[in-house]
Amino acid sequence: IFAFTFFIFMVGRIGKIQLAATNIVFSINSLAFMPMMGFSLGTSTLVGQALGRNRIAEAIAATKATIHIVLGYIFILLILFLFLPQPLLELFRPRHLALENFAPIISIGIVLLRFVAAYIFLDALYMVCIGVLKGAGDTRFIMWSIATASLFVMILPIYIGIEYFGFGIYFAWICLILFVFFLFMLSFGRYLQGSWKHM
Repeated sequence: IFAFTFFIFMVGRIGKIQLAATNIVFSINSLAFMPMMGFSLGTSTLVGQALGRNRIAEAIAATKATIHIVLGYIFILLILFLFLPQPLLELFRPRHLALENFAPIISIGIVLLRFVAAYIFLDALYMVCIGVLKGAGDTRFIMWSIATASLFVMILPIYIGIEYFGFGIYFAWICLILFVFFLFMLSFGRYLQGSWKHM
């Protein structure tokens, strides 16, 4: 939460239009993120119950079933983000604001939705993997991986890039994509390692 709050803070230092577009895109992205939180919690519950009964196969089956459901849902959102970005963004246009005055926000927002499309699958799979690890009780790994990635892949690069090199909005979003990718790789690697099955 701190990393994303810091991200928005730094985008606000770039400019008002960039901040407005980012906030709108994050609101649209919540269509993906909030259900993924629910799927993650559901996976945690199912995996925890299965491992508590010492039925590892059930835990793996629950994980695979969740992945199939999640990918189907995300695919629909991906189509919306890639092929209908403008109607989605125009939902946030204030009534008193003319379309031509809202156009700069739309043009940036369309690009930012493509950034979301670039990481949305990995983010969904990350949430499932985290759900599995939480259900198994591997919470210390989750804490340290998120803390490390937040600091070294998100907070420091964005701060240095914007404050010292004057990079813009797209650099900040590239850092966000790398952050999600890094979290996914850590959690997926931990999932494949399999130690969670015997905690």
